[in-house]
Amino acid sequence: MDIFTLVAEGVILLTICVVVMAVCALLSRWFSERAQKKIRKRRTELMEQIRLYLDGKEDVRQVMSALRRDSTIGHAALLSVASELQSAERWRLYTFFEQLRLDRREFKALMSRSWMKRARAANHMAYLGTPKVVPLLIHALDDAMLDVRLAAAQSLAQVGARQAVIPILRALALPAAWPLQRATEVLVEMGNYCLAPLRDFVRESTARREPAATTVAIRVLGMLRDRQCVPFIIPFLKAQDPEMRLSTARALGDIGDPRAISPLCSLLDDTVWTVRSAAVQSLGKLADRTALPALAGRLGDSAWWVRFNAAQAVCLFGQEGADILTHTLRGHSDGFARDISRQVLEEHGWIGLEPGVPS
Repeated sequence: MDIFTLVAEGVILLTICVVVMAVCALLSRWFSERAQKKIRKRRTELMEQIRLYLDGKEDVRQVMSALRRDSTIGHAALLSVASELQSAERWRLYTFFEQLRLDRREFKALMSRSWMKRARAANHMAYLGTPKVVPLLIHALDDAMLDVRLAAAQSLAQVGARQAVIPILRALALPAAWPLQRATEVLVEMGNYCLAPLRDFVRESTARREPAATTVAIRVLGMLRDRQCVPFIIPFLKAQDPEMRLSTARALGDIGDPRAISPLCSLLDDTVWTVRSAAVQSLGKLADRTALPALAGRLGDSAWWVRFNAAQAVCLFGQEGADILTHTLRGHSDGFARDISRQVLEEHGWIGLEPGVPS
């Protein structure tokens, strides 16, 4: 047998192997897709049966029997339907979770060595519709993994566990941008439930004690526009931490209480430009004429964003603001102040409308 014959036979054998492998892969994919399709169909059927039960059109025993036959698919169907309900309505499904022992499965998973299983269980607990989950989720806030703590916090927010507000704050408020943002979002989701505990936390706090948690608390109070917290958060405009001063300035602007005007004007001389910028934006939101001279004084600030935000805030006062910017454009000694006044006047279509204003 010559070399060419050997090569040809090798190529044929290799081709046959490739074809067989391709057929096997296609068959495997076909069986997998068929199985998944069957699971999705069964899950959809169970979900529809559960919805009929919620509408009073299906007997609880029939639904229970169907869920028992396919407990894994039934578990997923129950969680899906529960996720469609308002938190206060989820208790109506708890009888299924309890009698099928699915709640115990989630409780056990929360103690798993796998952090992914713990996180998934913490996430599912929001759908069980029972207050039994609250102490377990609060305990999960001490988990070593941030993802588990975050899942527990989100579930606690969904069930409206007021007693969990401060534990959530301390579990998520870490000195980094991402956890601070997530902690703020979770607490804002709780709504007015969290106002009183956060107000008490800020009132008893100091700038040096738990600065990240205090910053988050102030942000949430501002986003929820809690006027009662204003006297307690104003002192934090003098905190050493720039992030805390900035968050406090923004919160006061969001709340819109006139008691903040004078303290915010004092913040316009802050050494950090981001803090000054937040202060001028908040004064613009407050829209009080007593702040106009202070805002006009920032048109010549060394930071462009401060000048820009100050000019935008001045514009919010209508013709009075336009007059200030026009006067600055005509005769201010600072070139930066003239430039920013021209830019903002142009943006608002006011440039050249008044006699004598250069265009």
